[in-house]
Amino acid sequence: MARRKITRCGKFRCEKPAEAGGLCGEHLEEDRIQQARRERALQALHRWPEVENPCPEAKEFLSEFRELQKRWHLVCDVQIEQRSREYLPLEEARYASDWCISLGADLLEAIDAVQSGKRPSSGLEYTRGWVNERFANLERGLMSNGVPRPTAGADSR
Repeated sequence: MARRKITRCGKFRCEKPAEAGGLCGEHLEEDRIQQARRERALQALHRWPEVENPCPEAKEFLSEFRELQKRWHLVCDVQIEQRSREYLPLEEARYASDWCISLGADLLEAIDAVQSGKRPSSGLEYTRGWVNERFANLERGLMSNGVPRPTAGADSR
C-alpha cells in the first residue's frame, strides 16, 4: 500500500500547503522558535544563565530562576535514579521537568525584556502560577492536579 503524500499543513484547521515536516512555512517557523526557546531553557537550567550587569528587576527574576534550578535538579535526580525523592514521586517527575522548562523559558524571556527596558510578558504570571500550584500540591502529599494520592493498598473498585 502506497503512503499518502501530505499536501496540507498538519496543524489543526490550517489549509495552507505543507512544506518540510508536514507543516506550512508559518507553523514550521513557530515550531522552530518553540524548539529554540525550549533548548535555551534546558541549557540555562543545567548551568546558571549568563546575564551581564543585571538590573535590579532582573536580579529578582534571577533569584527566582535559582529557586527553579533547585527544583529542576531534584526532578533530574528522580528521573536518573528512577525512584521517588522527598515530595516528588517518580510518576510525576516527567511532567515536572516540562513544568520547569516552561517556567524557565518564561523567566529567561522576562530577564531579557527587563534588561532591554521592556515589560515582561503577562504569560509569565500564568506559567508561574500553575507551576507553583502543581509543586505545592506535591509538597502537600497530593497529586500534582490537587487530587488525593491513592494509597498503595487501597481497593481499586
